[in-house]
Amino acid sequence: SQCPEVMASLALFISVMLLSTAELIFCDGGNPDYVGCYDLGYSLRVNYHHHITMVTMEECVSYCTALNTHYAGIEKSDNFCYCGSDIAEESIKREDEQCDVPCSDSDERTCGGDWLMSLYKIKTKASVVEGNVKFLVGISVGVRLYYSSHLDSFDNVVTTGDWAHALDYHFTNNTLYVFSRGKLFKTTLEPKDTPPTLVKVLTTCEGFAVDWVHDRIYYMNCSMGYIAFTSMNPDGGDVTTIRQRPGEPVSVRRMEIDPYKGVAFWLADGVIESCTLSGNIFQTNISAAGVSVRALTLDLQARRVYYVGYFNETTSLFSMDYVGGGHRAHFSLPQLRSVYGLGLLEGMVYWVNYADIKDVLYRAPVEFNGSESVETLTSIEKAVWHMKILHADIQKEPGVDPCKIVSCSHICVSNGTSAYCTCPKDMQLNLDERTCSALDFITTTDSPAHEHKTASGKPFKYLGCYDYGSVESDVRRITFDLTSQRCVNDCDQQGVKYFGLSHILCVCRSEITEESDKKEDSLCNVPCPQDPHLKCGGEFLMSLYEIERNASSVVDEKDVRFLVSHNAGVVQYNATNVNIPDILMVTANWSYTIDYHLEKNFLFSYAGGKIFRTTLEPKANAADAVPTLVKDVGFCDGFTVDWVSNIIYWMDCSLSRNSIKAMDLEGGFIDSVMTRPLRSTFIRRMEIDPFMSILFWIADGTIESYSLIDHKFQTNVSGAATSVRALALDLKARRVFYVGSLDSSMCLMSMDYDGGAHKVNMHSNHMNSVYGLSLYNGHVYWVNYVGMRDNILRAPISPRGNDSVQILKFLNRAVWHFKMVHPKIQMVERKDPCDLKGCSHHCKVDTLYSLSALALWVWL
Repeated sequence: SQCPEVMASLALFISVMLLSTAELIFCDGGNPDYVGCYDLGYSLRVNYHHHITMVTMEECVSYCTALNTHYAGIEKSDNFCYCGSDIAEESIKREDEQCDVPCSDSDERTCGGDWLMSLYKIKTKASVVEGNVKFLVGISVGVRLYYSSHLDSFDNVVTTGDWAHALDYHFTNNTLYVFSRGKLFKTTLEPKDTPPTLVKVLTTCEGFAVDWVHDRIYYMNCSMGYIAFTSMNPDGGDVTTIRQRPGEPVSVRRMEIDPYKGVAFWLADGVIESCTLSGNIFQTNISAAGVSVRALTLDLQARRVYYVGYFNETTSLFSMDYVGGGHRAHFSLPQLRSVYGLGLLEGMVYWVNYADIKDVLYRAPVEFNGSESVETLTSIEKAVWHMKILHADIQKEPGVDPCKIVSCSHICVSNGTSAYCTCPKDMQLNLDERTCSALDFITTTDSPAHEHKTASGKPFKYLGCYDYGSVESDVRRITFDLTSQRCVNDCDQQGVKYFGLSHILCVCRSEITEESDKKEDSLCNVPCPQDPHLKCGGEFLMSLYEIERNASSVVDEKDVRFLVSHNAGVVQYNATNVNIPDILMVTANWSYTIDYHLEKNFLFSYAGGKIFRTTLEPKANAADAVPTLVKDVGFCDGFTVDWVSNIIYWMDCSLSRNSIKAMDLEGGFIDSVMTRPLRSTFIRRMEIDPFMSILFWIADGTIESYSLIDHKFQTNVSGAATSVRALALDLKARRVFYVGSLDSSMCLMSMDYDGGAHKVNMHSNHMNSVYGLSLYNGHVYWVNYVGMRDNILRAPISPRGNDSVQILKFLNRAVWHFKMVHPKIQMVERKDPCDLKGCSHHCKVDTLYSLSALALWVWL
């Protein structure tokens, strides 16, 4: 087929799609068509141009093709390449002979002249999406309908005369709903010029969603000084307040629902919240910690929420399950930085992104395999506010048997859309919520009953029936298919003493206050599923139970201390008494990274681009905790302390290439150790094995290493794991332990120092947002962000049976880093590095240990 020709006299404003990496499809013939010789000046109002060293025709055309523009202008004299979509009306065309600079010795085509450029038309054809896929696009005056078969054209579906801020549809009923300036309209899905029908005057909250199963519309009512999750029928009647949103009013945008599961999700000030359509369960901030969310959509078949958010100076596509677990980062792209609509269909993700002065519709595989797989479908000259994929499969009921996914060892209970595991009589559900183990019975003289125990063997007993609102929770878990055993196991894992059961809600509590309102036991009359001996609350009531715990110390270890950094310094907790923190250091900024030198009694912290030092003793007040400045090291929070050779290593990110530098503990005798042979990237965390002389750090979610003896640099030694958040070293076993994402779940993994012998040690939903990792005495310790607060946790490195994850401490401040202190962690076994090198003749000590020698030489 022939590409459409564009007349040179068409009105033009150059529109450049910045940073697009999509590959457009060239027509037969391949080479761009020469248009003419044009004056640079104001002939082309170029919004963007690019300087390419020794520019060639192929480089410029390829560059402009990637930017989704139709024209490439080349001025070889100054090595400039100009990209644009059209030709300006006031363009000044010169005689072709004036563009007299050949592109190369072997290419007779011209590439500009003196303040002139040769303009070429790039041959492209419109992208085609397979299947009958349509795209509803809300713009500044209404809603357009784009067709996958010819994305270069569109039809108007509705004209609102104002911004179409949000839209949704009922495919079976052929109805489109549009929210515009506080009003909800409806119309049919066919192209038309007629105005829409007003459904209801709403509020400034633009979050709404259509329940196509039960013919209801859900929205946020923001008109009453608070926000209420509300529903109505498709005509705006039968308005019902489902649940008042707790907390201060926020800006609510976007809403998606799964009517088969009965749950809604929306954006509230950059985080994702959810509520069941019955209003029983509300969850706040279930998206990944620290991520500022811009758009979301649902995968009804997999029951996952996909969302685009900003984190660590990059914008990425994330996903999670419906209860805020199983977080996964799929890919990061510059084309995601300003997303105004997100959709999923047949393994592909579609989105609209604002790129320079135009909005662009993109798509890419959910299982991302490189930037070359991102495809630009079409550009939209009108500003876009929302986008939805229009396809029958989007609203299709899930058909996969959930029991095939759950894989229960004994009994699976399914309602067609969800499933949970349960056990035969005389057995109980284990911590993995998949397998069963034997349950012991006892008989009393009063009446036969179970002796109820947690999966880790702790007995628990009934305390009474309490008013639901009077029992505040440390952790509140939404369990759509609640069983008493699942609740008690979950609370036991978190180290709390009390748990409460109410309908489909499980509450974990460290203590019961005097304000708790106890009711008559007879009012809690709802039996728990699969266990009639226990009660699961009543109407607005909760059945409360107590887990028996011994009075021994939280951690049965002497001399164990936990260092925790936060937004204003560093505090310390003793393992035998984690209730009272000691102040160690006060900083004016976030203390992003901490390390210590136990033999020297030094604590080091990176804050505000500087490394500070103080002692490891508790300070009486904030004034005593002000540290000493070691060195201004700039941006990069990766540093580590070599406690054998008394050296600090850090990653210098001030230049175009990251470089490792070293200095003594006072900040003197700075030496460059290695320049990282890759583009500069964001470096976090650093650990050293001072006996093997090897460094490890996290670079953009993967682990890298450098041997200070062999000068060997390795990238991505963490293998298939992505989004690595924390790492720690086992010096005895010479293994790296790290937390990252693998197969859509967060895991504790380990590998040897060369990046081999990878092992998955533990899967845990308590590792979704880890801010520090330590190893000691066969256990792993970490800080994780759970339920609006950080927690110190521990678990066996190799879990055995019912060994549980234990929450040691709920922290009242946001944490950025965590370290354990114990003499065994920093064993001082000084070794000659030449013994490790194994030279056949002569051995020379390298940079690692030469700093001490250098210091002595300067002093002499």
